[in-house]
Amino acid sequence: MKNIEENKDEKIEKKEIITPIKRKTVREYAFALIYEKLISGERNEFSKKIAGEKLGEQVVFFEKLLSRVDDNWDFLLEVVARFSSGYKIERIYKVDLSLILLASSEILFLDEIPDLVALNEALELAKLYSGDKSSKFIHGVLSGVLDKKQDLIKELKE
Repeated sequence: MKNIEENKDEKIEKKEIITPIKRKTVREYAFALIYEKLISGERNEFSKKIAGEKLGEQVVFFEKLLSRVDDNWDFLLEVVARFSSGYKIERIYKVDLSLILLASSEILFLDEIPDLVALNEALELAKLYSGDKSSKFIHGVLSGVLDKKQDLIKELKE
């Protein structure tokens, strides 16, 4: 039989096990910072630093997501305007626009992420953070991006 001290040590060891951060969580942090940029007009470096510290090993993916959006900001806004079926950018909910920008950048600039994963993750986050009709709108815009992906990539390179 184990004595009390051995059981106590086992419990401590079990608590010290750190679960890895999932990419879904990383996307959620990136989405929040994109939203913050849409509201304030600039990237909040303090928020970025805090988020990065919480993400551990996944900070590289987080940085990659944000840099793809930031580096292609104007192009991504043009793409959203094209596929938003008559909505002006100013009329799109900032939450929805943030999700579309994030997913569009994954679709267009991150080959290691399957396109349907980027689409699905955006829709899942929309269910958590946006209105009932937002998923359909986001799906419609991102479907346009998916359909014209090669043309958009070529256009950006020109």
